Amino acid sequence: MSKVKKIFIIFSLFLILLVLVWFAFIIWSQQNSAENYPPLVGSVIEIGEQIASPKSRAVGFDHYVKGNSAYLYSASHDGLNYRSCSIEKVDSKTFIAINPIYTKDKDRVFAVCKEIIGADPETFELISGYAKDKNYAYIYENRIEGSDGKTFEVLSNGFNKDKNNFYLGAKRIDVDYLTFTIGQCYSKDKNNVYYNSNFNSQVQVNPIIKVADVKSFKELGDCYANDAYNVFFIGRVIEGADTNSFEIANTDKTYIHRTYDAVDNNFKYKSGKRID
Repeated sequence: MSKVKKIFIIFSLFLILLVLVWFAFIIWSQQNSAENYPPLVGSVIEIGEQIASPKSRAVGFDHYVKGNSAYLYSASHDGLNYRSCSIEKVDSKTFIAINPIYTKDKDRVFAVCKEIIGADPETFELISGYAKDKNYAYIYENRIEGSDGKTFEVLSNGFNKDKNNFYLGAKRIDVDYLTFTIGQCYSKDKNNVYYNSNFNSQVQVNPIIKVADVKSFKELGDCYANDAYNVFFIGRVIEGADTNSFEIANTDKTYIHRTYDAVDNNFKYKSGKRID
């Protein structure tokens, strides 16, 4: 037998042995997961292992308390639970989970294990995706700067307000407070007309529609609008559209099945574009 053949046979046997060892390891790990570490309701689980502990207490929404520590768990692919994050030095007697995000004890409030600095546990409450207390409004662990917790309320189309300001999400917007009104695609105050989507644009886009006439501006539907001089779609002027006769069309059909969605005395339109 040549030297090359001997090397090939030895290498092949080594590969077969390596594969057998790998399969043996997989079988061993599955047996250990299933037999030695069964899921135990209410157990405290460290990362990578499960520890049965009758002293732990479930407080809801996958949160548990043991001693002066609280834990949030996430489920693994095999149904075992592993610690996602922890909170130290909690008051175990008063610690509760408000929902999957927010927890609190008598002294502090947390969002996914992060303390909300300055939040008041006694008056802390949820409000349509946000939270507030007697002082401020919050989004997760972040305080909405300048907000007033007592008067903060959630409005339509992503807008919020308190006694001092209007907000789009957590971002304060510069509008005239007393005259600001919110529509589906547009908003306006005594000074300007605004296209709502541009308020929260990642690019620096001015939401003000500069050519719009505030006094005569009205929203028509489907992000169309008009004033005494122009017709608008998603905040842009539709050149050549007749504002006096312009109207929404085919409203009895679902949008996807409309061959056109607006008309005037001269043309039909679809998504703001003229159909010749």
